[in-house]
Amino acid sequence: MKNLLVWSCVFAGLVTMAYAQTPSVNFKKRTTTITINGTPDETAWEFSTLLTKNIIGTSNNTITFAGLWDEQYLYVAFRVTDANKYNESTSAWDDDAVEIYIDADNNGGTSYGTNDRQFAKEWNSSAVWEKNGKTSGVTHAWANITNGYAVELRIPWSNIGISNPVAGFRLGFDVANDDDDNGGARESQKMWAGDGNNWQWPQNFGDLVLVNSDTQAPTAPSNLAASALTQSSVQLNWTASTDNTGVAGYDIFRNGTKINTSLVTTTSYSVTGLSATTAYQFYVQARDAAGNTSPNSNTINVITPDTQAPSAPGNLQVSAITQNSFNITWTASTDN
Repeated sequence: MKNLLVWSCVFAGLVTMAYAQTPSVNFKKRTTTITINGTPDETAWEFSTLLTKNIIGTSNNTITFAGLWDEQYLYVAFRVTDANKYNESTSAWDDDAVEIYIDADNNGGTSYGTNDRQFAKEWNSSAVWEKNGKTSGVTHAWANITNGYAVELRIPWSNIGISNPVAGFRLGFDVANDDDDNGGARESQKMWAGDGNNWQWPQNFGDLVLVNSDTQAPTAPSNLAASALTQSSVQLNWTASTDNTGVAGYDIFRNGTKINTSLVTTTSYSVTGLSATTAYQFYVQARDAAGNTSPNSNTINVITPDTQAPSAPGNLQVSAITQNSFNITWTASTDN
């Protein structure tokens, strides 16, 4: 019975491990200028994620972090509430510092790969540390704030071997805060996702997901109407869409296929290259700068007119003439 209980506990632990969810955080795409000066006060920063896992000791700090991204850089910022700050040790993690862990290909593993990183940035320090000295291109700064300090880092994607970041991209990521309250070695370390082995391997990092800064689609264009209809062209007009950040332009669809090569920035469009006596269906969509697409406008159906006259009848002839009648014959006309 005792052995059965032991194996039941082991099995329950394995099931719990198998179904444990990896923590995930979203970083929005940067749309405004971010200055790396240690004071992350731009409105784009959203400090909503707390560090809650005590890895060493019991931290009395309150730490939030935030992040952004663009085509060239990953941006990370911290706000730390800390009444006692020290910087006198030879190792960054033994002082008051923040750490960033990156698993660029998000493959986990039990060792650091070529493009995996462990950065540390101390309070009151002009330097940034990386596990293997790979700090090329990294911009960093710190500043004192009320009841603590703040840190900002801007890490080039090229530093971690990523060349084309796009919304939806996912990489391994974690952050930590080291707290030294009385000099000497740190008393505590608090972390977001991982564990005390983060410095050795990335297998327990969380996930960082790149997302668009704006996820709200424009409203649908309305009152789509046709005018100036000819055999080969038609003029489309509609009422403008609205959007929380502004409409970038419109796409025009003919029979379900987009026909404009670049965004239409007005509320009218001249469609050419049509065929006579042909039915067409049109609708319009709006797009914003983040790529969000509106619902379709109302759909309109048009039939191009036929303005080409038939050919003249030919070979008109009269025959069988009598006092009161005669026959008329001719060759048939043709028409498009």
